[in-house]
Order: sequence, then C-alpha cells, then structure tokens
Amino acid sequence: MSFKKILIIVIIVFMLLIIVSGTVFGILFMKSDDESKASEEYYFNVGEIYSNIADSRRIMKLNLTISVTDEKLIEEFNEKSFLIKDELYKILTNKKINDIQGKESQALLKKEIMENLEKKFATDKISNIYFDEIIVQ
Repeated sequence: MSFKKILIIVIIVFMLLIIVSGTVFGILFMKSDDESKASEEYYFNVGEIYSNIADSRRIMKLNLTISVTDEKLIEEFNEKSFLIKDELYKILTNKKINDIQGKESQALLKKEIMENLEKKFATDKISNIYFDEIIVQ
C-alpha cells in the first residue's frame, strides 16, 4: 500500500472515532440534563387553614406546602387555590383528634391529602406534602 492510501485510511478512522466519541459524549450529557430537570421540585404554599375538629370543640390551624415536579402545576395551583382549600376543608372537617396527632396519623393525613389533590388535578406530579405548622386548640 502506498503512503497516501494509509494516510487516507488513518484520517477516515480518526474522523469516525471523533464522530462516535462526540455522539456518545452528547448522549451522556443530554441524559443527565433530563434527569436533573426531572428531579427539580417546585413548592406551593397553601397558606393558613382553620378547621373544626370532628366530635370536638377544638380548632386546628394548619399551614402546608405542596411539593410538585411540574412547574406548570404551580401556575394551575395559583389559579385554582380555592379548589385546594376546598379539598383540605373536606378532609380536615371529618378528622377527629386522634386522626391528626402523632407521626403515623400525620403521615396518613399527608397521604390522603396528596391522593385527593392528585385526583382533583388529574396529575401524578405531586411529590410531597409538608406541614409547616399544625396547631390544635
């Protein structure tokens, strides 16, 4: 083989190597960007909610924040915050004192709130419910 043919083959192999490495490198970085976007969380503070406790003369003050993975859902929450508060009132007015005291009861309450809001807004993008404040008097 002549020197020119060897040089052409080396250049072609080198170019193919660059193209393949660039493609692999690009795919890896594109994938990590998608993962970081998926893990971003957005927060919506509902504000203070006051509710009577069932079978009691007590009142509960609740301040909670909803964590979501879709920023568009925050916009919808802002426009329809009255629906969130309505759902919360429906849930809370049926709770007795034992249903809101203790870690396990509060975890169940969070789960119930999350499930009801997911149904109301037809989404699975709600990742958590945070109780900023719970006061029972």
